[in-house]
Amino acid sequence: MIRERTQVEHLKPILGPRYALGLSHVLVCAVFGAMLVYLNWLGLWYTDLWGHVAYGQWILNHHALPFYEPFMPLAASVRVINYCWLSQVILASAERFGGAEGLSNLFAVTMLVRYMVMARSCYLQTRRLGLAMIGLIAGFFLSWVRNPILRPEIFAALAFQLFLWVLTAHDRGAWQLPAGDENETPRDTTMHWGWGIWVGVPVLFAFWVNLHASVLIGLVVLGAHFGGRVIEVCLERRKLDLAALLSDRSTRNWALLTVVAGLAIMVNPRGPYMLVDSIAISSNPNLKTVNEWLPMAPNGLGGRIFALSFAALIVIFRFSKRRVRPVEALLLAAFSVGTYSSGRVVLWYVPIYVYAVLPHVAEVANRWFPYRKPQPVLEGELPKGRSFRYTMVCMFVVFWAFAWAHLSDRLLGAEPRTPDSLYVRNTPRALADYLIAHPPKGQIWNSQALGDWLTWAWIKHYGPDKPVIKLFTNTHMHLIPTQVWADYQNIGVLRPGWQELLEKYQADTIVLSKMQHYVLARDIRHIPGWTIQYEDENGMIVTRDPVPPKSSETTKPGMKPE
Repeated sequence: MIRERTQVEHLKPILGPRYALGLSHVLVCAVFGAMLVYLNWLGLWYTDLWGHVAYGQWILNHHALPFYEPFMPLAASVRVINYCWLSQVILASAERFGGAEGLSNLFAVTMLVRYMVMARSCYLQTRRLGLAMIGLIAGFFLSWVRNPILRPEIFAALAFQLFLWVLTAHDRGAWQLPAGDENETPRDTTMHWGWGIWVGVPVLFAFWVNLHASVLIGLVVLGAHFGGRVIEVCLERRKLDLAALLSDRSTRNWALLTVVAGLAIMVNPRGPYMLVDSIAISSNPNLKTVNEWLPMAPNGLGGRIFALSFAALIVIFRFSKRRVRPVEALLLAAFSVGTYSSGRVVLWYVPIYVYAVLPHVAEVANRWFPYRKPQPVLEGELPKGRSFRYTMVCMFVVFWAFAWAHLSDRLLGAEPRTPDSLYVRNTPRALADYLIAHPPKGQIWNSQALGDWLTWAWIKHYGPDKPVIKLFTNTHMHLIPTQVWADYQNIGVLRPGWQELLEKYQADTIVLSKMQHYVLARDIRHIPGWTIQYEDENGMIVTRDPVPPKSSETTKPGMKPE
């Protein structure tokens, strides 16, 4: 006899209502999951990444920092500026324990955390999840040109984003909260000088200065906040009132925080001289001939994205009723000029752009799409739009992203990545293999873009104990003497006397990149006295033909030589 139940007992969730998510949380998980998969599927570039890994391996092997340049014989007497030694050690450790896949995974995780911190900062500024995701997506696409690049700067960019997060959490003037939000403080726009900012900023700067020389960017941001506060006080008084400035707590604290951050920068192997070294690197004359350090090309992808951000800025400021704070104007002006002067600054321009512009976007959005305050719910009920089903969907999306990313390959037993998937298409792997199998004698003239990969491939094959291959240059061109760099460029474009320059350096082998030196690759095959030993779609190896020995004249018997 089957017993029928007349009452149905409902299952009670173990988790509290706060763990019941909504559709918006599913979309957030999908965005971050897609970012992880995209970043982890990017191929590793063959340029300066491998030079930094080689320096990191040198540091780990010798338990010291190099004093003189160890990989370029023509710069052997030049003192190395160890401005990113900590990043190099991190990269070398990742390669040592995980190989190239370890570097790819480290890159993906670092970049994902950086964008998560950006999203958190955006949420603190607006208290609206949708606006936070708009700021995140805008920052991601404005950084599109820089996103695939794995260099020590990715750790510096993470430190910079954490720095902005600390400022955002304490600077109520950077908030634009919706009406009805429980945290809304429309009249209180002062700075909250809690222990978090006094501890967080110097600690971040102490790490940042050992990760990358861009730590001066942080001082610029602090200086802009100090200058912005000075302008605000002067505008309130309608004059330059020194007594009012000295009595203003925020003015004093911004000046003090800048000094404290400057002192934290001294925690590095070079101490206070690191500031001088950083300025010396950026003003090195060799870098003025490198595209990346030149003013941004307006017709390039980076230039077009930069122009688009300015067009959006004009539109947003046109509709926003929020007052433009002096610090916002100073930051946008300084970083816009810096980005136009050098395309590399876009890495720092984008977080500043989002930090300064998003509150104005929030002001417009709060008027056009008013914030709906959540309705109170009874005990045991879930808020409207929330469900544990969405929680399960979020868990599935997170697992799907982890499974599709190469980060999970070893854990889930997937096949190792093939070299074609792990490295970008034009990585000179075959060219390096030929060079290792047929090691040239003496000095080599090589395209600068190939130097790092060739150095790393040589060390990887022969080990750190064998003398390194004698390359002309790599991407650390700031270490090369100015005259050597000028000779390198003259040879690369076949200027008159280029063969004499090669003889000057006793370089009988040319290893060139067809992408970087297409004119040399096109013309060298037609120049007498040179023979192509190897060629593929990425580059070629050319050697000078041996000069036949001069035959000595013999004298006839009985004749005196002249």
